[in-house]
Parts: sequence; structure tokens; C-alpha cells
Amino acid sequence: MPIFRCPGSSLSRKVWGLSGLGASPCHHLLGQVQLLYEVEREARGLDEVQRQAMRDQQSRPIGEALIEWCEVQAADA
Repeated sequence: MPIFRCPGSSLSRKVWGLSGLGASPCHHLLGQVQLLYEVEREARGLDEVQRQAMRDQQSRPIGEALIEWCEVQAADA
């Protein structure tokens, strides 16, 4: 089960449209999302069980760290 969902095609527009965020946090956020997309690219061709195992091992830590980072950003805002 995904940690979070977001519309990928419009994500960068929404990130860059956030008021108050500087370029550095936006770059960080988009860089982390790019890592998630890389895991998905690597998972192509795997069966469902293998894909889920790869996501659990590689994507979940990225997603959890990203959620924590977003919470810190929100608290500092």
C-alpha cells in the first residue's frame, strides 16, 4: 500500500507554486520524488510480489523520511 499518493504530472507545478518555500526545499522535495520514480523504473518487469518487496525495501524509507521532512517544514513555517 502506498505511503502517499500525488498526481505525478502536476506535482512539480504544485511544489514550485507553494508560497514561502525557497528553491532549496523545492529541489529537495522534487529530488526525493525523483528517487521514488527511479525505484518504480527499476521495478518494471518484476512480478507483483517482487515489486512490492522492492517498494517496501527502497521506497518506504524514502517516503517515510519525506513525510518527516514535510512535517518539519510545516512546523518551521
